[in-house]
Amino acid sequence: MERFGGNFHQSDIKQYLKCPRSFYYNRVLELDKEKVSLGNLAGRAGHRAVEYAHREKEWSPDKLFQVFISALEAEKVKALDKSQELHGAVDVERYRTMLALYAGKPYNREAQVMAAESAFYSEIKPAKTVYSFAGRIDQLLSVPTETLRTDFPRLFSNSAKFADRVLIHRDLKFGRRKETSAFELALNPQIDVYAFALKYGVFYLPDQAAPVTLDLIPDLHAIYYLEDLIPYESDAGTYLKDPDTGGRVPCDLVPEPCRVGKTGKACEGKRAWCTKQKRGEGMYFTTRPAARLEVIPRELMNVCASIRMGHYPRQLGELCFSYCQFRSTCEAEVLAGLEAA
Repeated sequence: MERFGGNFHQSDIKQYLKCPRSFYYNRVLELDKEKVSLGNLAGRAGHRAVEYAHREKEWSPDKLFQVFISALEAEKVKALDKSQELHGAVDVERYRTMLALYAGKPYNREAQVMAAESAFYSEIKPAKTVYSFAGRIDQLLSVPTETLRTDFPRLFSNSAKFADRVLIHRDLKFGRRKETSAFELALNPQIDVYAFALKYGVFYLPDQAAPVTLDLIPDLHAIYYLEDLIPYESDAGTYLKDPDTGGRVPCDLVPEPCRVGKTGKACEGKRAWCTKQKRGEGMYFTTRPAARLEVIPRELMNVCASIRMGHYPRQLGELCFSYCQFRSTCEAEVLAGLEAA
């Protein structure tokens, strides 16, 4: 079986852990994806709009939405040119709202951008083998400390001390929060790769003729889920409705998972089907101090070694039978193997 010999990307670790075979089709064989999520394309377009806002100092929501729509149409054309099926749907008005809320935050408008959509290269050497990483960071920002205090009071509720400005590496997500507990953020492999590159890697910046080593440990790393900025239309989503009485019971007072569901159908005990959690704060913070950086190469080593050795088994799961960008290829291989036997 052909092996992967290129640079690792920041998303490779998570993709391999989700399904090694999908990684093989994507990064080793470099097969064109059979389908692409419209939400994924909209996320890319949102990144272009945010990059434009900071570069041009343009904070008009209408202008940013125009940039978003143009970028989204361009992404659709590229996907169709590759004969990719456009999967799912996109509510563009939610993106209009997300961009407007982004533009309205003082910590965004007043941020000094040190790097945006900037390419990097770094190497880890946990043992004898060197593994190289190449990718991009979304944003490296210097933010006035006081602009964070209102929205993120917990940053200032412990012993953490910040200077007049806070250096934040930030990964943008045009969606709802997931994997944002302190433990999940501490073990996030993408943040690990970014943090290691910021300290030990080189970056390709538009105003520099040659690659530069930043040698930085940001005060904070953050994942910024922009959909968390959108408030619920009403608070009804945080209650369970009794179909008999019409009364509502706060979800946190229900000891067992809801058996009714928000549409009146049984939710089979999956609480997430019938509750809406409160909106989050948007940005979810973690750190990567020097001591943590020292152990990152060892933690990434096992996955990198498995990829280099050509271990690409199928990771069976719900993606196999619903949304998979390589479903037809994988299915054909599996069925051909059965016929050959």
